[in-house]
Amino acid sequence: MKNLGAWLIAIGSGVVLVAFLIGNTVSAEVPDLSLSSLTGSMLTRYQEVANLPKLQLQTMIFQSGIALFLAGAIFAGCGAILEALTPSQPLDATTPLPSMAPSELPASAAEEAAPP
Repeated sequence: MKNLGAWLIAIGSGVVLVAFLIGNTVSAEVPDLSLSSLTGSMLTRYQEVANLPKLQLQTMIFQSGIALFLAGAIFAGCGAILEALTPSQPLDATTPLPSMAPSELPASAAEEAAPP
């Protein structure tokens, strides 16, 4: 689970970087109003304008990358917690736990275990 989280973080980061590289403008012919009034004819020039479908695609890819990154962070965190909670050696069901004499217990536990 921890490894899956690390992979999702890496993939999500890559998707976010790709989203920033996607172009979201197109070249369009727009009227040049500053010169058309002088000449009386309609002059045009080319200008980069925002294309809404490309902006929407860029936003959706960016949000997908963020979602993958967050899912990876959650999986990595849960994997680290599970790794910390699992015992290093599993206990055998047939082996009894060793009992400790009151003298072997720590000081605070020995006081609680001593008969009154």
